[in-house]
Amino acid sequence: MTDATPRTAADDDALLEKLHALAWGAGGATPSRGSLPGKPFPPVTLAEVEHAEQKLGHRLPELLRRIYTEIGDGGFGPEGGLASLIQRSIPHWHVQDWHCATTVHDQRPGWGPPASWFFLTGGGCTMEWHVSLIAIDNPVLL
Repeated sequence: MTDATPRTAADDDALLEKLHALAWGAGGATPSRGSLPGKPFPPVTLAEVEHAEQKLGHRLPELLRRIYTEIGDGGFGPEGGLASLIQRSIPHWHVQDWHCATTVHDQRPGWGPPASWFFLTGGGCTMEWHVSLIAIDNPVLL
């Protein structure tokens, strides 16, 4: 697929199928995720996504909505793992609270990108991945 070829629903379906296998383990096996707390958090409901969007003031990109409702509410993926939409505590893990994308701006006023850039995950060494909630095609920023 080139930049000139639009992404289709079938492309998204294939990507989500691969992501599900990576996040939850193909055939029931759990892949190694380094320091992550184990399996992904369970998927959230559409109502929970809409509540998070209301707090953010912007709608999430459709593919990201599907990731949260079909794959899981964070705890899997690159670097530090996808941030959750709802706040979660992990008492047995070295970090008490999992990264919550809807509260990251509240915790660091005046620091970081504007609220229209949605926090995806940490990138190590003070870097972070964000996706624009207002720009065309929702570009990603590191």
